[in-house]
Amino acid sequence: MRLHRVHIAWMLIAISIVVGCQSNSPPTVRLNPEECVEAGTVYPASAWDTARAFHRAGIPMYLSGKEYPGAQRILVRPEDRERAVSLLQELEHRPIPYRVAPG
Repeated sequence: MRLHRVHIAWMLIAISIVVGCQSNSPPTVRLNPEECVEAGTVYPASAWDTARAFHRAGIPMYLSGKEYPGAQRILVRPEDRERAVSLLQELEHRPIPYRVAPG
């Protein structure tokens, strides 16, 4: 019975290692707000979902929290601005729209 428990424990450890090694998240990009341009705004109610949508699209973003609780500015690298505005327009017109405003 004891050997069976040890076997299960080792199997769980092996599975967690294999699953952890298969992570395919992109590398983290550190943005400097002074070097970014505004792509639009997002209200706090949609900020988390918008950030996830940007992450899925591979667009690094920075939310300026200075305007909280109002709409926060979405800052992106200059080379990503067109893609970011396009994504915001798509998010704005979804069946359950995100509370965003493309810039």
